[in-house]
Amino acid sequence: ESNSTENHPLFALSTDNFSQGRLNYTLVNNPANQYIEIKGLLGNEKISILNLNGQVVKNFVSNGTQKQFGIAELQSGLFILNIEKDSVRKNFKLVVTH
Repeated sequence: ESNSTENHPLFALSTDNFSQGRLNYTLVNNPANQYIEIKGLLGNEKISILNLNGQVVKNFVSNGTQKQFGIAELQSGLFILNIEKDSVRKNFKLVVTH
């Protein structure tokens, strides 16, 4: 059994952008305070924010025009922002500050 973290979803992190085929996401404001802004959403992306225990604390679905999503109720700290579309998943490290 390998100890590699290479393919583990919590370790596949980046801080600002991701591009694969026609999917090209950029997390504009990180650290974030009242909202997150994501560029490159096409619509029907499932967006989840998870705490470091892997628990989903917030869910959104992109409609293709909305680029900002409210996070004011989240406590300050480190989170994982997950964007999923057409079986392609990308995780970003998200820092929330208040």
